[in-house]
Amino acid sequence: MAENKDFSLVGINKASVYPETELVRLKALKADLQKQLPSLRIIKITLTETDHFA
Repeated sequence: MAENKDFSLVGINKASVYPETELVRLKALKADLQKQLPSLRIIKITLTETDHFA
């Protein structure tokens, strides 16, 4: 999300990360863009932190 709260499209090699508080807005945006971008997805990614220096 840009500083002005607009969304921007990115290349396939990038991920856009949004706070969960924006989920309703993201779902509405996805619905608006579905015809243009049929493979557009909203996914939740869970990261696991591992200490490799232990």
